[in-house]
Amino acid sequence: MGDREALLDAAAASAEVGLTYLGITANEDRLQDHVPETISVFRAAGIRVWVLTGDKVETAVEIAKSCALFDSHMDLTYLVDMDGPDQCIQTLQAAANVQNPARARGLVLDGRAAGFILENGTARTLLHEVGVATSSCVCCRLSPMQKRALVELVRKEDPKAITLAVGDGANDVPMIQGAHIGVGIRGREGSAAVQASDVAISQFSFLGNLVLCHGRKAYRRVALFLNMFMHKSIMIGWSYAVYAVTSGFSGQPAYPVALDMVWSFLTSCVLFMTAFDSDYPDDVALRTPELFAAGPSRALFNAKVFSLWVLSATLQGTIAWVVPIYGLTSPADRLVPPPDGGAFWQASFVAYTVNILIVHGKMLFQVTPQWNRWGAFAIFEFTGELVAYVLWVAVAEVFFKKYPVFTGVAHAATSSGWHWLFLLVGLALALSLDAAELLFRRLLGCARARGGGDAARGGKLDRARGAQQAGHRASHE
Repeated sequence: MGDREALLDAAAASAEVGLTYLGITANEDRLQDHVPETISVFRAAGIRVWVLTGDKVETAVEIAKSCALFDSHMDLTYLVDMDGPDQCIQTLQAAANVQNPARARGLVLDGRAAGFILENGTARTLLHEVGVATSSCVCCRLSPMQKRALVELVRKEDPKAITLAVGDGANDVPMIQGAHIGVGIRGREGSAAVQASDVAISQFSFLGNLVLCHGRKAYRRVALFLNMFMHKSIMIGWSYAVYAVTSGFSGQPAYPVALDMVWSFLTSCVLFMTAFDSDYPDDVALRTPELFAAGPSRALFNAKVFSLWVLSATLQGTIAWVVPIYGLTSPADRLVPPPDGGAFWQASFVAYTVNILIVHGKMLFQVTPQWNRWGAFAIFEFTGELVAYVLWVAVAEVFFKKYPVFTGVAHAATSSGWHWLFLLVGLALALSLDAAELLFRRLLGCARARGGGDAARGGKLDRARGAQQAGHRASHE
């Protein structure tokens, strides 16, 4: 039925005739506690807030003002009671051409205008352009599917945007399902929104902890884990690559099998240390929403960052192998390693130890553990791996008597001053890259703190350690 809405309006008009009002009731739909403060923190973090609601225009605008989305000094553009897509396009073009950075701008549109805009490609692009340029956008008189369509509009017009939809009623379910992340609030309107969401919370104010604390730390931890896991795998792989060229691709193993088999176990600190990493306490993250900017800007995991990690793994893996092997062995030793423990296997043991220490040393440069029971567990696991390596080397000869290449290797290497020297030289050269990076970050942070003036003294931290500010879209009811 193409004219279904018109027929429904006509049926309602014919029924509501000759009625006698016996009384009128009014219910106040009050905001939850700390909603304005939470939204203000989101806006300070660079998150754009769009209100998608079924309320009428006047009610939605007043709610936006009470939530600190709109204020009396803001220029508002209204797309209300539009006659068609052409009028919507003209209004949006006029709003897009406004150049007044001194005044904040807001956008208000109703369901009728949203229907025209969603059906027109030019209007969709203009709506996204104006919505991004404004501080806040309020969309009123929307149907559930129009809410979802507006969320999908943002996702389509800007594929890099991250959308988060928050709702507490059944009419918010399509919007919640259409966003990248759906958050349901347990309320008085049933549990449909909670059941359809990815995350459920009890109050809107809890969204601050969810996004600025848990979300920020989760992104940092996952990004660091992915980078570090690939780094340790690529780094140990360069030992095999370099030795394959040196040995004429003979297929000889670069490390004794007793050591090769425990590499993943001895470097599992990459998982445990990153899982409990916490660069800033939660209260600092809430007071400093600028720290959140690293996530929307993808500052911790992107093609450039990953390439630098791969380059670091290449350099450190090559140094860890070349320094001990070429410093402690002759060309004949490298070409045809002896079947029993000799110079090559002793140097190989030193190179393996350098790789182990590089992984653990790099974790100390990259990770800031929490000072609680979980952080203590991560530190215990970190040190336990190093102790386990020493114990494994000590008993390896007992379990691997059938493989004489490791016989007497550890004792001979640890008894030689030259082997200790090349171990320390290789480790120092490899970790000098991380030490230089850390020193540069510290100096850069001090320079920014001195240049920040009153803003720095007011509690603004190092702007997410250099992360660039970026927009982050969120839809909210």
